Amino acid sequence: MTQSIHDLRLALRDSAKKLEDAENTINNLRTDYDNQLQKKDEVISMKELIIKEKDAYILKLEQEILKYDTTFVSSTDFNDGIDISTSARTSFLDGPSTTKHQRTKRTAISAEPVQHKKSKDLRIVLQACDKSDRTKEFLRDAILNNDFMKNLALDQIMLIVDCMHPLEHTKDNLIIIEGDVGNLVYIMEEGMVEVSKNKKVLTTIGPGRVFGELAILYNCTRTASIKALSNCKLWAVDRQTFQAIMMRAGMEKRNEHLELIKNIKTFENLREDILSKVVDTFDEVRYTNGAYIIRQGAKGDTFYIVAKGRAQITKASSKWDTPIYDRHLERGESFGEAALQSEETRPFNVIADDPKI
Repeated sequence: MTQSIHDLRLALRDSAKKLEDAENTINNLRTDYDNQLQKKDEVISMKELIIKEKDAYILKLEQEILKYDTTFVSSTDFNDGIDISTSARTSFLDGPSTTKHQRTKRTAISAEPVQHKKSKDLRIVLQACDKSDRTKEFLRDAILNNDFMKNLALDQIMLIVDCMHPLEHTKDNLIIIEGDVGNLVYIMEEGMVEVSKNKKVLTTIGPGRVFGELAILYNCTRTASIKALSNCKLWAVDRQTFQAIMMRAGMEKRNEHLELIKNIKTFENLREDILSKVVDTFDEVRYTNGAYIIRQGAKGDTFYIVAKGRAQITKASSKWDTPIYDRHLERGESFGEAALQSEETRPFNVIADDPKI
């Protein structure tokens, strides 16, 4: 009888231990679940903030597009039967490209149209700051990984990199204050910062990240506060310098395109003001070596001019035959002219082909 009572006590003690372990497991799971919910809430808040910023950016762009409505070319502007409508996509080929994608469309970003900028912007002396090649590459990659700035032309990006200057902030410094008018964009090289909105922490940002970028595009107030969690080394550029770079680079590119189009037979009889409007409709498209720009037999409505690099034409006698080399297209040559009047069936292949790639 005594043994049975002893066994019963051991069994009860074992059951109590198992119950305690189960309660501990449940508590741990509850804690993990609460932590995951908190992290998800933080991610949702951060994404809502990003969406809000992008919505504001899109709204600004839409307002700028309205300013450009008068620059598009209609068919009534021509006296030689060429029809370029607002839906025509006239593009430039840039052979030597460092982008990872085969086809990358780069659109210059600017807060105001070039014609509305003050002439004093052209007189700003760009102050370059010495950097190692490694630092320049780091800053370039950070910009290329940023949603708002990655579509800038590479020469514009490198000018921005050259003009960025170093800044340091000690731990607990407020780098950006929510509601302030922003004038600088930053790239984090060393350290960690905390992003908060309405005194609620949203996320943290580490090395290689861009922040405050909307300030250089538009003179807007900061949408969040950013505090240094450690001693930080940053690189920054101000809005005035950025806009000067955009204006100069944009005007240089526009003049370059204007000179190219003047030497193309399709446009040789057009007035200067009409050519200027045509250039305003151009998009710049880059292709890596070996990428197909157009394919024989495919439908297309895009006219191309080679701005940099070169491309080769290949053509097959029938769809069963292997395409054979025809000739190369060099800078200033064009193809796809029939697309200016209507959608065409491409009569040959054009492939990006530059030995420097």
